[in-house]
Amino acid sequence: MGRNGRAREHQQRQNLSGTGESNRPVSPCGMCRQSLAEYEERTKQPIRLILSGMEGKVIIIESAAQLLPLSFGSGDMK
Repeated sequence: MGRNGRAREHQQRQNLSGTGESNRPVSPCGMCRQSLAEYEERTKQPIRLILSGMEGKVIIIESAAQLLPLSFGSGDMK
């Protein structure tokens, strides 16, 4: 309970990092992108992706859905 007596909802951020033997940031394959998008849809929480290679820049993507803008979701089954 908060100081004012109301319960506070705590939402935990989901993070996923990926790296590979490359000098460029490594991103998930298509099947993994779809799985991540479906997980986000089910849990109603974004998954932040942190992508990097062995050297160089790091890319942070705030939601896996950004990797698959035309994803197939449960709403498409209806």
